[in-house]
Amino acid sequence: VQKPAKVKKLKAVKKTKTTISLTWGKKKSDGYEVWMAKSKTGTYKKVKTLASPDRTSVKVKKLKSGKKYYFKVRAYKKVDNKKIYGSFSKAVVVKTK
Repeated sequence: VQKPAKVKKLKAVKKTKTTISLTWGKKKSDGYEVWMAKSKTGTYKKVKTLASPDRTSVKVKKLKSGKKYYFKVRAYKKVDNKKIYGSFSKAVVVKTK
């Protein structure tokens, strides 16, 4: 089974004091995972799982105003009840208003 291609074109399209909206390029996959860290060397934590290959945008809410956040996304395919992951996108840094 071939793993999904690396997610590209990850970018923030809208930001408020507590919400950041992200978009990325579509990949052949069963869905996507969005991961976030609070610093460049911080630990990334999964914040969203999108169980649709057509959903290439997400809103991350409940963030703190005026803070930097680091995001990356990876695609996955499901095979025999297991997830096969593609490589993470390049991290994008976004600061809330």
